[in-house]
Amino acid sequence: MLYHKTMCRTENHGFAVVIALMLMSFVLVLLLSLTTLISVETTNAAKSNSRLLAQENARLGLLVAIGNMQKLAGQDKRVTFRADAFEGGGTKLENPYWVGVMDVDKPTSNPEEITWLVSSDPSNAETPLTSLTASNSLRIT
Repeated sequence: MLYHKTMCRTENHGFAVVIALMLMSFVLVLLLSLTTLISVETTNAAKSNSRLLAQENARLGLLVAIGNMQKLAGQDKRVTFRADAFEGGGTKLENPYWVGVMDVDKPTSNPEEITWLVSSDPSNAETPLTSLTASNSLRIT
């Protein structure tokens, strides 16, 4: 004969509460994980956007500088040279790597009559042209 075992209701009272608490804690952990993931991805997207903007600004600056070079030194009768070509006789230049542009038809050894291409920080407009002061210097920014 089979005996039907009766369950005591007092043994299962906390089971539903435990299951409900476990499900709520799982949902909470899931929400915290998604919030953290969204925060990290938003930060990465902002950094990527800033890096892309910096690259585009650098590219624009390079194109402007190349355009100025082509405008000033693009003619066939122009010569470019470094400023250290003027060094000699014990003279020491502060900026020997500046690039000068000179017309072949009117050669000169006077630094005042040569166009100097100088790259500098545009916020520092007082970049000294002390070693090779030229009235017609072009600052490529």
